[in-house]
Amino acid sequence: ADESNSTVNRDHQSVGAQGVNHLANKIMLTMFSPSRPFIRLAMEDKDRASLIEQGIPEDEIEEATFEGEMRAVRELDNRPVRPHLHESVLHLIVTGNVLLHLPADGAASVYGLRDYVVQRTRDGKWRTIILCREHEFRDLEQDLQEYLIAEKMQYQPESRVKLYTLIERREGRIYETLSVGDKLVELPDYSGDVDEADSEWHPEVWNLRSGAHYGTGHVEDFSSDLAALSVLAKAQVEAAILASEFRWLLRPGAQTTADDVESSANGAVIPGEKDDLTLMYANVGAQLATIRETAADYIRRIGYGFLMNSAVTRDAERVTTEEIRQQALELETSLGGVYSRLAGTFQLAVARWLLKVVDINIKQSRLKLRIVTGLDALSRNGDLAALRGALSDIAGLQNLGVATSELNLASVIKAIFMGWGVRPKTFLKTAQQKEAEQQQTEQAEARSLGREAAVQGPQ
Repeated sequence: ADESNSTVNRDHQSVGAQGVNHLANKIMLTMFSPSRPFIRLAMEDKDRASLIEQGIPEDEIEEATFEGEMRAVRELDNRPVRPHLHESVLHLIVTGNVLLHLPADGAASVYGLRDYVVQRTRDGKWRTIILCREHEFRDLEQDLQEYLIAEKMQYQPESRVKLYTLIERREGRIYETLSVGDKLVELPDYSGDVDEADSEWHPEVWNLRSGAHYGTGHVEDFSSDLAALSVLAKAQVEAAILASEFRWLLRPGAQTTADDVESSANGAVIPGEKDDLTLMYANVGAQLATIRETAADYIRRIGYGFLMNSAVTRDAERVTTEEIRQQALELETSLGGVYSRLAGTFQLAVARWLLKVVDINIKQSRLKLRIVTGLDALSRNGDLAALRGALSDIAGLQNLGVATSELNLASVIKAIFMGWGVRPKTFLKTAQQKEAEQQQTEQAEARSLGREAAVQGPQ
C-alpha cells in the first residue's frame, strides 16, 4: 500500500501495543536467541555407536555436530533476517497469519493477510496460496522487464505492475506459477516445481482451528479486554480534562464586575463582597478514581496475557532474581501449545533454510534436525541447566554422612543424571578410564618414592 495514503486509527491507550511488542521480543529471544543455537543436529544411538566402532571418537562427533549448529546460527546473524522474523512474529500475534518467503539466495520476505490468500486441507496443511505483489515497472528484474516489453505490454517506468504468484502443493511437490497484470498473463519462464521439503513458501499461523483456512492471533483472545480498556482510557482522558477546567460565577447585581477580575493583577484591591464570585468546577475526583482502578484491573489482566513481567512481579522494594525467573517460567507455560506449533512449523522452516544456506544436507547424512524451544529454551542452554541441577544433587550427597557407606554411589549418581535427562556415559568415567587413571597414579607414586630414595642415599 502507499504509505502516504494509509490511515492510522489512534487509540487512547498504548497497553496493547506495549504488550504485543513485549511478547514478540520475548518470543524472538526464546526461539532465536543470539547466545545459543536453537538447532540441534541429533543422531540415533545406533548410528553414533556405528561411527564409534569405525574409530571416530565420540567427542569429535559432538564437536562436528556443534560446529554445524553454530554455523547455521551465525548465518542467521550474518544476514538481515532477524527484522523479517520479528515482523513475522508481530503478524502472528496480531492477525494470527503471515506468509514467510525464504528463498535460496537468502533474501527473506514477509507478507501479511492483505497480500495473500490460502486454502488448507482438513488436517491444517496448506494446499494453495495466491500472493499479490505490486511493484513499479522500473523496480522489476531486468529480464522480467524485457519479457513484458517483448509481449507488447505497455508500461511506463513508474507504472504499477501487479504480480500474482500461484503456489500449489500436489503429491509431495510444490508448483509455482507467476502471472502479471489484471488479465493474469502467465509467465512460463518463471514457473517451476520443487520437492515439498525444499519449499520457499511458509504460511504460518498462531492458532489454527480444525478445518479452518486461517489462524487466529493472540490479540483476538484479548479483544474484549483491549476494547474495554480503550473505552476506559478515553473516559479517563475526558474526565481529567473536565477536572482541569473551572469558571467563576458572578452574582447578579454585585459590586464586582467581570472586568475587575479579568484585568486586575495578582494581589490587587477590587471593590465587592466575598460572595460576589463563586468558583465552579466539575467535582469528578471520585469518578476519576473509579475509572483509574477499573483500568488498572484491565491492564493487569492484559499484562498477564502478554507475559509482561511488570504485571506479574509483586510490588516490593526487593524482588529476587529467582522469584522473577519462577514467575516468568509459570507464565511461559500458558503459551506451551503455541510454542509447540511454532517450533514444528515456523522455527523448523527457518532451521531448514539456514542449513540449506550453509550447505549442510542432512538428507544424505545420519543427522536428524531437532528444534529447541519452549521451556527448555528459557535458559541459554537447556542441557547446561539440567547438568547444573544434576551436579547440585550429587553435591548434596555429602550431607548424608555415614549413610553413604550403605549406598552404591555409582548407581545413585547414574539415577540422578537420568532423572535430570542427562546422558550418564557422556560425563561419567568408564571402567577402563578409571583403571588407566589408577595405574597412572600408582606409577606416579612409585616414581616419587624412587626419587626420595635416591635423594636420601644408602643408609
